[in-house]
Amino acid sequence: MKLLNNEMLMQIRTGMKVYDRNEDEVGTVEYVQFTDENPEQPGPETLTSTIDKTEPYRNTLVESIGRAIAGSDNFPEEVRQKLLREGFIKIDTGLLTADAFALPNQISSVSSENVYLHVTRDDLISI
Repeated sequence: MKLLNNEMLMQIRTGMKVYDRNEDEVGTVEYVQFTDENPEQPGPETLTSTIDKTEPYRNTLVESIGRAIAGSDNFPEEVRQKLLREGFIKIDTGLLTADAFALPNQISSVSSENVYLHVTRDDLISI
């Protein structure tokens, strides 16, 4: 399953338009994160990090992931772990709405320019 998640996510790049199952535009892909699971080592092995907002960001993998999913202090840790474990795309939904996150199992297909979901915008994780 994890390999399939990464295979789907590898087809996606930033800037692609994202459409929900009703063919309504959700936004554009801002960030793609592959799964952090190693199929040969059972159990969760997601990267965990606490980003110190007072220190300047360094360009490390852990900090990049942290910035992608750290939009709110109210973001539950179990949701953060699920995103890291399964992989995700972060969707920029516009200035006046919260960013959304789609898991690989919510993606139905990917074309050369677009990502198509088999869920509605309301079914996505948002912060």
